[in-house]
Amino acid sequence: MIDKEPMGEEPITPKDNHEELESISIPDETDEIGAEPSSEETGDGTEISKDSDEARESSTDIAEAVRKADRESSFTLLAAILSGASLAVLCLLMLFITLGTILNDQKLIVQLQVSGSNAQTSYADDSEMLEDFLNSVVEISAEKATSSGGGTGIIVSENGYIVTNYHVVKNASSIYVRLYGDSDNIEAKLVGFSADDDIAVIKIEKAGLRPATFVRDCAECRLGERVYAVGAPESSDYSWTVTQGIISYVNREVKIYDESGKELEKKMRVIQTDAPVNHGNSGGPLINRRGEVVGIVSIKLESYIQKNGELKVLDGLGFALPSDGVLPLIEAIIETGSAKGVNSTITSGRPLTGIDAYSDVEAGKWYEIAEGKAKAVDEKYAKSHPDTTFFASEEGICIISIDKGSDAYGKLLPQDIITAIDGKRIYNSRQLSTFINDLHGGDEIEITYLRDGKTASVTVTVTEAPVK
Repeated sequence: MIDKEPMGEEPITPKDNHEELESISIPDETDEIGAEPSSEETGDGTEISKDSDEARESSTDIAEAVRKADRESSFTLLAAILSGASLAVLCLLMLFITLGTILNDQKLIVQLQVSGSNAQTSYADDSEMLEDFLNSVVEISAEKATSSGGGTGIIVSENGYIVTNYHVVKNASSIYVRLYGDSDNIEAKLVGFSADDDIAVIKIEKAGLRPATFVRDCAECRLGERVYAVGAPESSDYSWTVTQGIISYVNREVKIYDESGKELEKKMRVIQTDAPVNHGNSGGPLINRRGEVVGIVSIKLESYIQKNGELKVLDGLGFALPSDGVLPLIEAIIETGSAKGVNSTITSGRPLTGIDAYSDVEAGKWYEIAEGKAKAVDEKYAKSHPDTTFFASEEGICIISIDKGSDAYGKLLPQDIITAIDGKRIYNSRQLSTFINDLHGGDEIEITYLRDGKTASVTVTVTEAPVK
């Protein structure tokens, strides 16, 4: 409060001649409510307020209190912001966890059972194993436009995914599955397929199935190891028939030719067995004594056993697509509905040297390239057409044309006569085709050839044609 001047007395002037100070009383944190303001007496007994330093200190206290309040307000605002941000992060985290759970549940269907990562059941003997394994095998019937057929399938997940051969369900208008010990047919839908590898995945709407375990690496398979084939040979009257044999060859390469039996279309890596398999076994399992699938029987390969262009059906010669090559195809089909983008280890395309066309030539004759082949001409004609004719000093294969995009382009020329590959003498086209068909993409070969009567050699890198 402000002190009034005493009535009838002159105002008191401080000794330092400054203006009269106003006495300000500001309660501090220790003041009691209603307490009198503190004061001092001047030299002549007049009561005045505290000096200006105390006033400034009190003002500083006010400013500090204001700043403190501002800080507390800022802290409160920051805490509110952080709290809101934390809540948002928590919500996002819960969303991610929920989505992750959904995605994880989805992925569970493609985590196929493979050897080494799943607990294996211990069996007293092979009979007990087989009785258990039959629950993983299904009979498949497929209705097609002009016919009906069937085969066998293998359960790969508890919720109804089944793998079989593509040719079993190809062009089917309806597909039905029968489980072991069940007389009812369950309708199935085609999920996807790899026609090149003869693999298809179908699905039935049923849970609690018994999925099979697949061998992760067929390098674990041993020559002479006992195996069993399970299937429905010829008709449903013989479904879940079990036959036994051995692994006759672990990584056999089978060549698939066109209908004429002359042109190689593709090559397939298979497991060879002498276990009896027949039509109806297609898509069924070849299993070891631990009840693990080592391969999927593909009886269709029977029709491609060729010798000099003729079909040969041989006893004790069965083939199964290896499990380690099948697994990534199954997983891709279940996840995306297609096997596109999967680098198949089962099927490979026809090997290409870059030599598109060639023709046999005999030693001591003159030739001219005409109508896509080397045509023999007489010496008189050859001498009158030196730019288009050439002389074959040795027997071999004359190059007609070369693929411009191949490694051989520019290294070899039309009219060059191939006489050897990798040091092996080649006399005719049949020998050359046989040699080339045994090659693989990435192989390097040394081609020896004649050009203008002189022998030379060149190294060429082999590629692969797309699988038809």
